[in-house]
Amino acid sequence: LVLIVASSILLAVDTPQVEEGSKMKEFLMNADLVFTSVFTLEMTLKIVAQGFVLHPGSYLRSAWNVVDAVIVLSALISVASNDDSLTIMRALRLLRTLRPLRMISRLRGLQLVVTALIRSLPAVLNVVLFGVFEVGVFGILGVQLFGGKFYSCNDTNVRLRGECIGTFICDQTSIECEIGTVTTRLWENAYLNFDNIGEAAKALFVVATLDDWMRVTYLCMDAVDVDVQPRENNNPIMALYVLGFVLLGSFFWINLLVGVIIDNYTQLVAELGEAGILTGEQQKWMHALQLKEIQGLQQDMRNAPENPLRRFIFMTIAQTKFELFITSCILLNVLIMATETGSQSEGYFEFVQGANKAFTSIFLLEALMKVTALSPVKYIMDGWNLFDFVIVVVSLPDLFLSYNGFQGATVFRIFRVGRLFKLIAGARGLRTLFNTLLSSLPAIFNVGGLLFLLMFVYGVMGMNMFGTNTNFETHANFRDFGMSLLTLFRVFTGDSWSGVLAAAQNCDGHGGCDKSPWPSIYFLSFTVIGSFVMLNLIIAVILDQFITAASSEGLLRTDNFFDVLSKKVILDRFLWALKKKLKALANGADIKEMQERAAKKKQELVDMDILLGEKFGEMYKSVNSKKKSERRKSKKAENGH
Repeated sequence: LVLIVASSILLAVDTPQVEEGSKMKEFLMNADLVFTSVFTLEMTLKIVAQGFVLHPGSYLRSAWNVVDAVIVLSALISVASNDDSLTIMRALRLLRTLRPLRMISRLRGLQLVVTALIRSLPAVLNVVLFGVFEVGVFGILGVQLFGGKFYSCNDTNVRLRGECIGTFICDQTSIECEIGTVTTRLWENAYLNFDNIGEAAKALFVVATLDDWMRVTYLCMDAVDVDVQPRENNNPIMALYVLGFVLLGSFFWINLLVGVIIDNYTQLVAELGEAGILTGEQQKWMHALQLKEIQGLQQDMRNAPENPLRRFIFMTIAQTKFELFITSCILLNVLIMATETGSQSEGYFEFVQGANKAFTSIFLLEALMKVTALSPVKYIMDGWNLFDFVIVVVSLPDLFLSYNGFQGATVFRIFRVGRLFKLIAGARGLRTLFNTLLSSLPAIFNVGGLLFLLMFVYGVMGMNMFGTNTNFETHANFRDFGMSLLTLFRVFTGDSWSGVLAAAQNCDGHGGCDKSPWPSIYFLSFTVIGSFVMLNLIIAVILDQFITAASSEGLLRTDNFFDVLSKKVILDRFLWALKKKLKALANGADIKEMQERAAKKKQELVDMDILLGEKFGEMYKSVNSKKKSERRKSKKAENGH
């Protein structure tokens, strides 16, 4: 595992900015050779120990070992041939970026998340295929309606393509030129267009993510005909095409994908329990946390101290009015802090300072009262009390240093906003959300770890694919690993990610883009896996834990009528049996006497069964004899006839 982490770090360091022939490049190549040798030795030893493929339990019978073997073999081939001029060799070297994925088989938490995703694949693939069907239908329709109609001339006074030649003087209505300069006329195509089914699918996918969808809408509304300059609002009804896909593709399809992922996660939890996505240690942590929630987050204040002074203070802080007073002070303190401005008057500044000192004194007095009433040990055993005490301590410098005009007290003043979190302990709704966050941390850590691993792999891959591309912006590029992660996070959040895709395709702003499909595959696959699947899996985890937390707080009931009825029947029978036993004990009947009574009752039942058996035998004999006599009579009657 340490070697995998070290080799992954070296992959991140090996940026396109590292010059060929430099000492850093030579070190990276030698380190890559060492790691490849070690991983090859590991694979060889496993094959010798486990066997290759023919019998159960052999090396290639494990999917994780297959992934390891592919990565190691591709690294061996790329090391054996350093000729990067060949396309196949560049592709093999690109497979080295998958090396961090080997961590999944070594970390149980990541492996559980991947297993959960694999089990959800059938349902997710059905939804994905439905989305492909929608894109196909709208894509074909878009090619028929707008194919070749998004071209335009940078001189808006030109109406036809044949007229878009020569030069013109740029004015305010012109496109991408400096006013007053002589500019060459260019017949340009829009980056998002419907010239073929591939371009249409890319444009519709961008629309489905709601990124720059209004630009596509305006292009559809302005389109006139092939080789004709678009005209503003030429056909407004065409906006319904984009709006229809936004409803079906973005609102319906993407949310359907969210629902399927949440439903499959719920079924997985119901089938496997918490073991479906949590390790054993994480399950123990969650059980301990849930036990603490059941016991209560606040200190048990039912046992008052015997000392008269401590008892009086105890009864004071246990009052609901006292808690309401402290809560009101917290809200008022935060409200006053929120009203401060940079241009406030000197008088208002003095008022705010005095109010803050007064509130700090009140909270300090509250802490001292609780410490006195509960004792220091019991006080700090409550997490909320400990948190409140830390806030009070960091507020003390503001109380004392501000009298001398010490400006550094402002830093400590910031921590007073933390008092607002104390409201969580008293509000059930806020406490439910807070408990949900705490309970979700182990599962979120597993899913977040897999998401970071995904971004790591895509970041290293992006450096190797687009690191030398100069079309990217200064704040969105793949020149080094740090900027690659920031750019991918921008794509993950959907913030103008289509512009990053356009830069990756070397679009020059005049309708010219590379025809290579790899940039589209790179960004579209990352968006689907990262934004649609992984992010929604995190939402599923949070919702599942919210149901548990809300149920424990009494804010949500998950039992139906029949569950409640069955529980009531079982409880009634238990109480009836308990009352009967207590009544028997109250009458002086000991266990032995009760056993004798039970044995006597049992014998009576046996005797009754015997008696009933005898009676039943006699009845059977009488009925049988009666039937025989009737048959004899009927035979005699027939013979006489």
